[in-house]
Amino acid sequence: MQELKSHIQTYAIECGFDLVRITSAEEFVEDRNAALDRIAAGQMDGLSWYTESRVQRGTEPQKLLPGANSIICLGLSYLPSNYEDQPTPPWARLPDTPG
Repeated sequence: MQELKSHIQTYAIECGFDLVRITSAEEFVEDRNAALDRIAAGQMDGLSWYTESRVQRGTEPQKLLPGANSIICLGLSYLPSNYEDQPTPPWARLPDTPG
């Protein structure tokens, strides 16, 4: 199993992803409880899409994909690694105009 995990991580990096993590597809009970507590406390007010049903669905992987054993998470940085070497875009060279 470790060999497969290593192969997946190597392949994802070769495909250009910056971050690769693998976890089990078990329920995220603690995370669900924390999220539901935050909703109840009003800490998610203004995020109309962040609902109790969405939290329930998102913390029960088996309901989304029955039989899944693992979850593969991939991350991609939007900031280029050579950020400092990037030329200033033309629009950023214009003087600020009073609004």
